[in-house]
Amino acid sequence: MQRIPYGRGTPGSTSSGKPLLELALILSPGPFPEQRFYLTATLASVPMLGFFAALTGRATYRATLSDPNGIPPAKLRVLRRFLLVDLNLAAVLGGILALLAIVFIYRL
Repeated sequence: MQRIPYGRGTPGSTSSGKPLLELALILSPGPFPEQRFYLTATLASVPMLGFFAALTGRATYRATLSDPNGIPPAKLRVLRRFLLVDLNLAAVLGGILALLAIVFIYRL
């Protein structure tokens, strides 16, 4: 088994580094507060936009939205058909809507 040195390729390094950078951009005093806010909002939207990119391209790599052993998708009845909606989609849509609301409130 090959050892990976700490800090290179460890799963937690980018997972915790990006939010810390976003927090530092928002809370640090200094010039360009508006540009720092929009940079932080853009950085916060990247994982959610990546989810939508994977969602639209999943047919190319024969993927599904839900894991067979995971949380089952929600069944919604639309007109006379049942639509299976993955709960990750609901969570990401909620995140996008919350981020849009934050940007809208900031612009007021």
